[in-house]
Amino acid sequence: LHKSIKDWVRLLVQAPMRTHFLKKYTHVIVEMGIDEPTPPKNMGYLLKIIQPEIAVVLNVYPVHAQQFERVVSAPITQAKILHAIASEKSRIITDNPACLCAIWNTDSHALDDILHNTQVTRFTFGTAEDNTLSWKDYSISESHSRFVLSHSREGDIELTFRGFLLPRGFQEVFASALLVGEHL
Repeated sequence: LHKSIKDWVRLLVQAPMRTHFLKKYTHVIVEMGIDEPTPPKNMGYLLKIIQPEIAVVLNVYPVHAQQFERVVSAPITQAKILHAIASEKSRIITDNPACLCAIWNTDSHALDDILHNTQVTRFTFGTAEDNTLSWKDYSISESHSRFVLSHSREGDIELTFRGFLLPRGFQEVFASALLVGEHL
């Protein structure tokens, strides 16, 4: 999609005026993905635009490792890069004065190292049984996908999606969505 400079200026002027319809909603879900440690693709820049009250960090993977190599001291290792990515992603919680509830995946150890002492309401998910939600079972067949999560207070939660063959990684999305709902 190619736009002229005139199109971009028009969009920049009109965009703030087109958000008035959001005023009727109590909650809005916003995805705040980062690509690198510098503005405008970092969390600090995004937090200047919006500061969520409920912050979710699904995972930390080396998807954008190349952009984070420059902020890691030698020798560069995957662990150092993952910690740099986790540090940037966790700013949605640690550098966000509006954050009242933090939800994160403890399987991302670098992330958990940074956030385990967080002072706001917190919910965690992952493989460990001491999480608010932990993975219990996953199965897939030609007709459905089945996820079983174990809630620390509520017991097992079974999610079955007929007609969908969903990968195991969706457990992160379902767990975080359930925990957001629990906080609300």
